[in-house]
Amino acid sequence: MSTTTSLLKVIAGGNYDVDVTLYGPGDRVLYEGQRKQYFSVDFDAFEKGTYYFCFSNEFSSYTHKVWNDGLMLVAYS
Repeated sequence: MSTTTSLLKVIAGGNYDVDVTLYGPGDRVLYEGQRKQYFSVDFDAFEKGTYYFCFSNEFSSYTHKVWNDGLMLVAYS
């Protein structure tokens, strides 16, 4: 098992916001946020498999965004 913390902060562009979705194994949605300027999400990876984030600026297609992100993983055996 591992505990993961993900951080995102939009630092430039438009209203400083993006949509974000976190998927787990089997493409299950673990987190979904819309028009986020900043977010932090903690989750436990109980299942083996692929976990991934999707970021979207679709609602503001004329404004480019710049963001900082980070991911911290703590693994337990």
